[in-house]
Amino acid sequence: MFLVRPKPKEDEALESYIIRLVKANGYSSLGMFLRTIGALSDSEKPDDVNSPKALSSINLYHSQISSQRRIEIIKTIAKLADTAFSEIYDICLSRSSVNFSNGRTGLFRKGVVVPRSQLLPLDSVRICPKCIDEALYIRQIWSFEAYSTCHIHNVPLIDRCSGCGSPIEIYRELTCMCKVCDMKFSEVIGNKLHESDFLISAWLAGQYVEKLPDVSISHRWGLHTFYTDYISGQESRTEGFINFFTDWPKNFISKIDQDTEYRLSIGLKPVQESTFQEVFGSLLVDASKLPARNMSENIVLRAIFSHLYEQTFDKKSPIGSVIMNSLEVSILLNSSTEQVAALFEQGLLQAYRRVSSKSAPSIYTPLFRLENVMSVWLTSYQSPSSNIRHFTSRW
Repeated sequence: MFLVRPKPKEDEALESYIIRLVKANGYSSLGMFLRTIGALSDSEKPDDVNSPKALSSINLYHSQISSQRRIEIIKTIAKLADTAFSEIYDICLSRSSVNFSNGRTGLFRKGVVVPRSQLLPLDSVRICPKCIDEALYIRQIWSFEAYSTCHIHNVPLIDRCSGCGSPIEIYRELTCMCKVCDMKFSEVIGNKLHESDFLISAWLAGQYVEKLPDVSISHRWGLHTFYTDYISGQESRTEGFINFFTDWPKNFISKIDQDTEYRLSIGLKPVQESTFQEVFGSLLVDASKLPARNMSENIVLRAIFSHLYEQTFDKKSPIGSVIMNSLEVSILLNSSTEQVAALFEQGLLQAYRRVSSKSAPSIYTPLFRLENVMSVWLTSYQSPSSNIRHFTSRW
């Protein structure tokens, strides 16, 4: 058992806790610490190739085949630190089965899923100079790129000393002072604060922000990713993000209409011969991975559905004639592609053209008109998590 046994902090990064254990117990290097832990772990192969050899590979999400070896190491650390396994596991990042738009994989921690693409390398992590001065440990949220301003102290995160400009390598040396000029990081000089950056960071951290959607934290990260991809390219951290959601969903619907009008204007086919993807692109598929799919949780999907419903039934728009594939239909019906196939076989969903009975069509084959899909939803697929009532809710 370790002589000094600090407890992990709830908002601490696993790598930060490992560093504190190493320093508190006088290990000469992280490598010696890891070798010691590896030798004491319950494994027939202490030098297993799956054993982490560096701080940058110790977290659970780094495992390529099996996480078992890393779990054993976490158990050993918990035992030696006289700490419950769950306390250390809670600060780990593990891979999630949930994906975000554009094929982004997710990272899971304490009930929240964040796109892995948001995670910064350890040598690029920024710090809050005020937080690190108050308590010497690294907060996990600092590792996510979109979080740029401390939501507690309302100061920008920094990666360089304000005094001499030297890079801050917080995972190399856990300190609150610059190793070059000895200036305390908390003595911040000339860092300009942008209110929009603070509001977005506070919102991503789980705080209520009046101008932004009051949804789950995982969905907030999904919305940020969706906005970056679909709305602004890489310009995602300024007033544009705040303004876009302040008048939700008006700005979003305007964007959909503009894109639709443009695609139809350059298309060579009439609307009734166009596929859903030709008219709307990958909008529906991307919106179904934010990461929740239920309309009661996913405000983007709900806005899209409401708009399609209005266009199809209230405004009698020709958009109702566009042709959808089974994957797109499954998203609107909040079902599976297998259920869509069953609806087709039962005659509830009708293909716009004759389908060969010799082989099942691909889920990517456009077969069903939007108006038919919406009619099926109205008559058979409303549920507590997906119904017309949700269309009237702003968030």
